[in-house]
Amino acid sequence: MSTGRRPLMAAALLALTIAFTGAALAAADSFTPVRLAVTVASKVKRHHPLAIKVKVTADKGALSPATAPLSLRVKLAGECGGTFSDTPGTKVLDRRLKPQPRRGRSYAVTVKGSVKPERTGRLTVCVYLEEQVDDRVFADDTSARVRVVR
Repeated sequence: MSTGRRPLMAAALLALTIAFTGAALAAADSFTPVRLAVTVASKVKRHHPLAIKVKVTADKGALSPATAPLSLRVKLAGECGGTFSDTPGTKVLDRRLKPQPRRGRSYAVTVKGSVKPERTGRLTVCVYLEEQVDDRVFADDTSARVRVVR
């Protein structure tokens, strides 16, 4: 191999290494062992029922570290806090999961609730999967938004 081709080969090898490493890091960032899927209407009238459904799924053993019963807690708020108790807003759900996850197993359950929003504007559905005793958060979701109109 001539010396003129070595820098070109080294650059190509470096580019491939960066490309594959970047893809591996991106895959690691998107790994989520506990997932919350929120279903809610994007618009509702004030004082009318707003149905909210949350599907909880967890990979095998992902909820095994829990040392107390787990609850699904949901609030409708202008802004979500780090936990359910730190979030101002209207309580939609604060329900102990039934059945509770079993140690070392995968898990799936769907929980439903509803609320009649009292204020207008853009609100966030703040969802937390927490231990009941110490409010330890296993998963949260703040991606669902609702517009409450008159």
